[in-house]
Amino acid sequence: MRESSTGGNAEAVVQTYLALMRAINVGNRQMPMADLRALAQEIGFERPQTYIASGNLIFDHHGDPRHVRDI
Repeated sequence: MRESSTGGNAEAVVQTYLALMRAINVGNRQMPMADLRALAQEIGFERPQTYIASGNLIFDHHGDPRHVRDI
């Protein structure tokens, strides 16, 4: 966990996550990784990065970890 530059309160803590998505680019189901990163940013994840065309997503999120789990 890292604390953001906004201070040391609990709301400022930034957690880095790794999402391993299965079968995102298999057969006729193709999703460009740029689209996946854009979608992650739209739902509130910060600094989304992908690893090759696997669907694996690394991102930061501050706030309640249940928000990440529920998505």
